[in-house]
Amino acid sequence: ATTTTTTTTAAAAAATSAAAAAATATSATTSATSAAATSATMSLSEKKSEFEVDDTHRVLTTQQLAMPPRVLLGPGPSNAAPRVLAAIGQRQVGHLDPSFLKIMDETQELMRYAFQTKNKITIPVSGTGSAAMESTFANLIERGDKVLIGVAGYFGVRMVDMANRYGAQVVQLNKPWGSYWTRDELAAALKEHKPKVLALVHADTSTGVSQPLEGVGQLCHDHGALLLVDAVTSLGGMPLFVDDWGIDACYSGSQKCLSCPPGIAPVTFSQRAMDVVMSRKTPVANWYLDMTAVAKYWGGARTYHHTAPINMVYAMREALRLVAEEGLAERWRRHQRTAEMFWNGLRQLGIKLFVEDDARRLPSLTAVCIPDGVDGKAVTKYMLAHYNLEIGGGLGELGGKVWRVGLMGFNSRPENVALALVALQDAIRSTTRIDSSSGKNSDALASVMDRGVRFHAASDPVSLSNMFSALPGSLTESLRDENLNAVWQHYDADGSGYLDLPEIHVLVKHIFSQWQKEMEGHSASDDDDSAYGSSFIQAVKLYLQDEQSIKSVARDVIFECDADRDSRVSREEFVTSFAAAMTRNLELVTNMMRFHLAL
Repeated sequence: ATTTTTTTTAAAAAATSAAAAAATATSATTSATSAAATSATMSLSEKKSEFEVDDTHRVLTTQQLAMPPRVLLGPGPSNAAPRVLAAIGQRQVGHLDPSFLKIMDETQELMRYAFQTKNKITIPVSGTGSAAMESTFANLIERGDKVLIGVAGYFGVRMVDMANRYGAQVVQLNKPWGSYWTRDELAAALKEHKPKVLALVHADTSTGVSQPLEGVGQLCHDHGALLLVDAVTSLGGMPLFVDDWGIDACYSGSQKCLSCPPGIAPVTFSQRAMDVVMSRKTPVANWYLDMTAVAKYWGGARTYHHTAPINMVYAMREALRLVAEEGLAERWRRHQRTAEMFWNGLRQLGIKLFVEDDARRLPSLTAVCIPDGVDGKAVTKYMLAHYNLEIGGGLGELGGKVWRVGLMGFNSRPENVALALVALQDAIRSTTRIDSSSGKNSDALASVMDRGVRFHAASDPVSLSNMFSALPGSLTESLRDENLNAVWQHYDADGSGYLDLPEIHVLVKHIFSQWQKEMEGHSASDDDDSAYGSSFIQAVKLYLQDEQSIKSVARDVIFECDADRDSRVSREEFVTSFAAAMTRNLELVTNMMRFHLAL
């Protein structure tokens, strides 16, 4: 028992001693760790002082990108086709990846189809159409070379600027904006000036004029010159035959008739042109666009030059696939049909076309004369704000004189024509005040504002008048209803016998409400057994519910009969002016119907 006690006591003492030693060691370890942490903190602090970051522009309040749904009917860009937008979002691969090299080959082959050429050097330039333009001038021109440039619009002027920057001896072949050259005129100029290059714009986006090119290439070759052509607004939208027309260098853009986002641009060089490039006495003055180097990447060698815009090549390939699927001939016909529909609508509105010759007017872009007395910028601003619709203003000499309306690629569709015409007339009405003292132009402007657009072809089974007859009762009968007196007195709060604009608005809303009740059980008549009749009834119902329609009619009523401009209307004036206002505004219903059917 004694031995056991002694042993236990010794063990307890040893345990106590070990615990104390462990505590001491732990304390030392903790102190060391703390010291190390303090040292590390000081080190980070010292390092922070090495990177004095200015956070002034560190914006953390931006939201996820959500752009408005614009309908882009200007001179470009046009809306990209949905399949193209889907293609651009595909996952990336390397610019020398075997799968991407295959896509490059396919893109080049499809581009040859679009250009109608067998040229080996047919590639997409990494940049917009202006980069493609510069690639042709940079490669074909050396300092002192004589270049003959046709100038009858903004982009001829740009050609002159670009050629001058590369040291060319530039000769301008000038004509009034909106003109073009005959073969005889070009032959005489080639004979007189003997240039190395003749540069022409095939489809001038600034004027809406197309330059005839048949036979021009042969003229150039007969005089020892190369033919350089701007096809930015024509490729994919109107006939273009690079080989048959003898074009030596031709460039375009992705964002017009190809309906691909901007940032990549087709260009093609003939063998004749590449022989000139390869025999230059001096290096190409633009490294990025040097075809002697770029062609090695797009050719068989696949030699690295710069990193290609991989996803933009995806997009270009898909855009060109759409061209091939539709077929060039049908695509060209579609653009022509849509353009003619738009031109006819403008004529019905009494609005002039800048290019008078139908044969020389572009199907892809129309220059529309701004009527005298109309604020062109106010109209485009109104269309964007109220219709999400973009059209362009004039460039250079045509600034403030024309609007430019593009119906290109994916956007070349009948419903866009209807939308553009409705929006244009509404914008003119809403932003313009006719001053009868301004002279003869006031009559012409009033005519534009009064007219409506009818899109019906002879083959349409239901005429406009038949559709109007589907309404329950006539406008005049509704206005002469015995209840109108009571309604008028109700809204004529001050008993003056006149209503002002806010009161007119309420009255129109009341009348629309009554008509809407009548329309609830109304359907197309037995004679209107087509989709046109039922669609018209549906359009009328939607129209009567639309607050903007009410405002439009109320505004037109005031405009029609407020001769003394005191913003007040008598009952008799209201009856007369309301019928006229509704006649005009029901044209909107017709357009809504056409839009509905197109969708």
